[in-house]
Amino acid sequence: MPCPYYPIIYYLFNKSNVIIAFMPKLSRYNLENHIYFVTSKTKNNEPIFLYPDNTELFIQTLFDCRDRYRFLLLGFVVMPDHLHALIPI
Repeated sequence: MPCPYYPIIYYLFNKSNVIIAFMPKLSRYNLENHIYFVTSKTKNNEPIFLYPDNTELFIQTLFDCRDRYRFLLLGFVVMPDHLHALIPI
């Protein structure tokens, strides 16, 4: 089986607390009826999620994306400098 490359979306906060999203161009490898464990880290491992306003903004954005793109979010955890999510495909 080839090594899978999963689509990754990075969300960063600039100095004005505006979210900047970008996705590197990686090959997509999807398996139907599987649960994906998604991890994303902050730029330079900065603990931006120690601040409740940043965390609340990120969580609201995550829920907005879930509703807009209609995907199931089984669970997630936000740590000071990274996050994990479980998303079935």
